[in-house]
Amino acid sequence: RTVPAPRGSREPYLAEGLGATHSTENLMSAVIQDLCCGKDVAVIGAPGEGKTAFVRMLAAALGYGSHEVYTIHLFKDMTSRDLIQRRCTDPDGNTYWKDTPLVDAAEAGGLLVLDGLHRLSPDTLASIHGLLFDRDMWLSDGDHLVSEERYREMRANGVTAELRRVSSSFRVVALAAPPSGKASEQWITAEILPLFSWHGLPVMGEEAKLQVMTMNSATSPEVQETLSKLLKLNKRMVEESKGNGWGLSLRQLLRLARRAATHPDTLSSDLHRTVMSAFWPPSLRLPFQELVAQHFEDSAGTDQEGQIEVKVQDGVLDIGGAQLPIGRPAAPELVPKTLFYYIPRHLLRLREMVRDLQSGEKHLLLIGNQGTGKNKLADHLLQLLEWEREYIQLHRDTTVQSLTVQPTLEAGVVGWEDSPLVRAVKHGRVLVCDEADKAPTEVVCVLKGLVEDGEMHLADGRRILRDAPASEDVIPVHPEFRMFVLANRPGFPFLGNDFFRECGDVFAVHVVENPDHESEVALLQQYAPDVPEHILRRLSAAFTDVRARVDDGTLQYPYSTRELVNVVKHLQSFPKTHLPSLLEDVLDFERHNIHALRVLHEIFQKHGIPLSGQHEEFLVAPEELADLLVAERWLLQLMPHLTSRTQQVELTERKSPYIYDWNDPKIALSESRIGRFTEEVRRWKVPMTRNPYAEQQILAASPLPGGMAVLTATGGRPDQLLFFDLTLKHTMDTCKRLTLDWDFAYRWLDNPVLFPVGGVLGIGGIDQGKLFLVDWREQRVQEMTLPAVFTERWPGNHGVNAADRAQCTVVDGRVLVWHPKAAGILMIDVEERKCLIIDLKQDPRPHWVEMLTKKEFLVHFKTGAPMYLRHRGAGGTQGVDVYEVSPLAADGGMPCLGELNHVRPAPAEATLSKADTTSTCCKAEAVYGMIRRDPRGSFKHTRKPHHFGADSFEVYLAPRDADPRTPVSTCHVPGGLICTATRSRSDDDVIEIVDPAHNSCRSIYPSALGSTDAEGHDGRVAAVIAVETGEVAVCHQSGVVQIVDLDRERASQNRREWRAMIGTAGAEGEALRVTRPGKRGEATVRDRRLALRRGLEELGEAERSARRGRGARGGDAG
Repeated sequence: RTVPAPRGSREPYLAEGLGATHSTENLMSAVIQDLCCGKDVAVIGAPGEGKTAFVRMLAAALGYGSHEVYTIHLFKDMTSRDLIQRRCTDPDGNTYWKDTPLVDAAEAGGLLVLDGLHRLSPDTLASIHGLLFDRDMWLSDGDHLVSEERYREMRANGVTAELRRVSSSFRVVALAAPPSGKASEQWITAEILPLFSWHGLPVMGEEAKLQVMTMNSATSPEVQETLSKLLKLNKRMVEESKGNGWGLSLRQLLRLARRAATHPDTLSSDLHRTVMSAFWPPSLRLPFQELVAQHFEDSAGTDQEGQIEVKVQDGVLDIGGAQLPIGRPAAPELVPKTLFYYIPRHLLRLREMVRDLQSGEKHLLLIGNQGTGKNKLADHLLQLLEWEREYIQLHRDTTVQSLTVQPTLEAGVVGWEDSPLVRAVKHGRVLVCDEADKAPTEVVCVLKGLVEDGEMHLADGRRILRDAPASEDVIPVHPEFRMFVLANRPGFPFLGNDFFRECGDVFAVHVVENPDHESEVALLQQYAPDVPEHILRRLSAAFTDVRARVDDGTLQYPYSTRELVNVVKHLQSFPKTHLPSLLEDVLDFERHNIHALRVLHEIFQKHGIPLSGQHEEFLVAPEELADLLVAERWLLQLMPHLTSRTQQVELTERKSPYIYDWNDPKIALSESRIGRFTEEVRRWKVPMTRNPYAEQQILAASPLPGGMAVLTATGGRPDQLLFFDLTLKHTMDTCKRLTLDWDFAYRWLDNPVLFPVGGVLGIGGIDQGKLFLVDWREQRVQEMTLPAVFTERWPGNHGVNAADRAQCTVVDGRVLVWHPKAAGILMIDVEERKCLIIDLKQDPRPHWVEMLTKKEFLVHFKTGAPMYLRHRGAGGTQGVDVYEVSPLAADGGMPCLGELNHVRPAPAEATLSKADTTSTCCKAEAVYGMIRRDPRGSFKHTRKPHHFGADSFEVYLAPRDADPRTPVSTCHVPGGLICTATRSRSDDDVIEIVDPAHNSCRSIYPSALGSTDAEGHDGRVAAVIAVETGEVAVCHQSGVVQIVDLDRERASQNRREWRAMIGTAGAEGEALRVTRPGKRGEATVRDRRLALRRGLEELGEAERSARRGRGARGGDAG
């Protein structure tokens, strides 16, 4: 039996670009059978799974041309007027009823597609029940739509007025998403169920999806393997999503397949862009990144920037290897011209946009926060390609009519002209649709129909159709028509529609985020070339932290690069502007939120940018020392019979058997030069273990390449090593912590020593013949055992005085180890893993060793003159020559050696060379040795004289009238400064900085530096160390670390930068204000304690006087 089927005006054909699978063919057969029976059908399927493509296949199979398929995109607030007939105005100002595509399809016998049936209100759908059931419906203008049979019957009965016929070929196909689990979204009701014959879009298996993807992309084996991995990943995403919506739609899979055919190496980053994982919360984003990492190599989710260049050659635009031909605009005035600065992040975005266009994508979606450069990127790409642009900006009052036609007023007559959208479709231009997330849902649905279906109904009755001949009522889509849609991210604070959820998968998505720190600084430098770079870097880092607080919900407004560019442009034009007041103008969004203001103040202060408050400057003035006097002369005489016996021993190395715990604790770093400018640059408190029953303090500290290390102890027992990366400066917010095993600390670290060696940290262990090397960047600990022939001479060490234990010093990667109660010195070359044993006489035994240069050192003894040792040959473990030192008084007589014997040794990294501090050889004219102070407050300087011969030394004494103080720790700062922490019983520790080149000294109280409300240290310094940045780290026993800048020239430069930042740069002629120690504009800690004591005494005296007065009045009650 033959059943007539509804059909269009064409012969059945095959839709281009589509391939049918076995499941879709079965669905096609069932749907056609229902249509042949006169039923309307509804197809339910997930978004992006092929419902629209199935309708195109269905229309092609039934012979419906593109002009015979009428699509209505339904939305939630749609009324019966929008669905059936709407009120319009003619050129004369008269109103009339205008048919919608529904009525046009019914009369013309077309195929009506109701896209988004699940969105439509049941009341609106009820207005077409009659049309769906009986092909009978009354229109708003009074006309009556009836079926063909009834039309003939009524015409036979003489009824002709207000009668319109529904063609027998008219059919309705409704497309909808399946109901979700929520009760409010159960849209299939008893009233809707009888209207259609229901069909479910079959869920494609992996083989079917791979078949469809292969039809739409290249078929090389590499691409096939990549697509198979992509499908496996999608399956895992669906299994592990747990309702989070991780699964990729078929439309997205097809786009990724096309991209993989041309750029398979970037599929991971393309996947992250497709699902916009950058906008996900960390609880979803991090598991997704781990899942992608299991399938693809470039799993970080960020493209590789590298070196991307923009070239134009032979009419072709090349951006990092992605090429597109440059257009020939018919209207050059429509090609945008915009100010654009190249930075790595924007170049990367431009390259990815060109790659998508190169792979066949026509419509792009640029989505991100406001002010991130979406308009700049779109306009500049069009400028490079010389493509004509039409621009339209959507808003909350945008309607479908205003989107398609625009009213004009000419010669007093209201007219209508095509909108930019229609002009772009006609002439093949690029439509830049800005603020798409602000448009109502019906407008978004119309845009989806234009992009995906190539169909759009205009307010004046015309239709935009793809692959249709041009006519009075039809506007064909130009093959070069493209659309760049710009939208803000969904959610707070933009509160627009969720554009991506509605139709985001029909576009090639590009997430435009704020540039990274380096890219943003490069951009700011081009906008404001005269603003100091350090200000731009601080501002960029502060705004980056502010955006991070927006992401975690602490702040609300997402401050973007646009606000930052406006700030630096203002500084460029008005360099004397007060930066805090300028920032307050930008941050006024949070003015009435006290919590947000507090957070903003903390962030900007962290980066050294004050937002308010008074500003003052204090630096310590130098104190001139007395002239250096020659105290002694030392003559050197080679003693061949005392030449040491050398023995070369290989050191054993093995991985330490102890278990270590590495982690990254947070630290609260604060900038010090905000309200006050002092020597202190920044400070932080090292994270201590929480133990309320034992005292916690810093034991030792050591510089490292690019950072520093701190050893802390609880109850006197070392418990953790902390490593700080000082190259991060004010952006350092974490450190690397190595928790030490208790048994390890008890056994090997009874007398811990820290020192840098070979780029890692050395920690001993020296007493027990162990040397541990800690590589904090690789998180590795190695153990070295000292030769037994050397350590077996040492007596027991546990419980003895620290002065009678094994000591060590380091210079240029070589470690010198000696024991005060055992003869001999051990020199270890860590890099070569070799050592040299220097055998000395049993008596005297070395008391301490002083490094002069990298190859020369003095061995001091408790009694008698020191010995001078010099390396032979180029190797670090060659033999040494031993010289006897004969001290002479300045006048040529014998000196008083007791004056030299009580000098406390300083750490051996304190090597000083006036001519060349990094020289590896001895120079006769070079000043080297140490400046150190003895308990009487004098400084001693050891150097080689110019006139006394190559084998001699002079000891200079610079007496200074000062209170006796005990040295605690010493370091040598690049530039020839010697920094020593000294201690007395009656006052806080003092940092004394000696400048031998200018014969001056400065004394600084660390407790008086920084802000006036800074707390956390007890005035006791554990160590001072010179770090690679040229600054000094002052480590307090309480756990506070201060970074202090002692360079006078750098301080003057930093002061000028500081004044420029706070807006007081006009007073360039003012001298730098300095103070003497203890007169810094505010009292020292000792002065404050004395003032408090005097105040309490005065208060007590006043109370006693008051009691005596009350007693004299006879006990009257006060």
